[in-house]
Amino acid sequence: MKSLFSFFLLIFSLTAQAQMEFGLVGGLQSGQAETDLSGASAKTRLGYHFGGLAYLPLQKSWGLRSGLIYNQRYTTLEPTLSGKVDMDFAYFDVPLTPMLKFSGAGGVFAGPVLAFNQSKDVTCSQRANCAAVDVKSFLLPLQVGVQFRFLPQMGAELFFEYISGELATNVSNMKTVGASFLFYFE
Repeated sequence: MKSLFSFFLLIFSLTAQAQMEFGLVGGLQSGQAETDLSGASAKTRLGYHFGGLAYLPLQKSWGLRSGLIYNQRYTTLEPTLSGKVDMDFAYFDVPLTPMLKFSGAGGVFAGPVLAFNQSKDVTCSQRANCAAVDVKSFLLPLQVGVQFRFLPQMGAELFFEYISGELATNVSNMKTVGASFLFYFE
């Protein structure tokens, strides 16, 4: 945690020399996970995300895209002995994605996202109480996407995200596609 704080302190100290861009982000994503439960499959569920993003130019057209985003990663397992199992995991994401801007109107980004678990709600259709087992408190998804502006203060992002390994017992390897709306402060 101390190193994360030092990293953000370094980023914000560089803002005196660079022209940072700030914005609000919000959107929807659809996640598909894998399960090792016999006879069960993981179904796609829709979740949302919102928060703040910043772009710090570093060199010519290269910069760092970061921020703080509340993100829902949902999946459904069925059929299981507990019936339909809805797993609703929520995270605070800190993207640390390098971004190559083609112009002031768009660019591509790719890199890691630090994801810290905030909630792990589970509901079962055939049991009164059920819970997710061994939910990981920290994930490191890899994200690739494109960002573009269609008006001076409005834009959008399209992205693909992959989480390798387990999110919880019997839930792993989540793939997510999403779209975001951006509102920039100038």
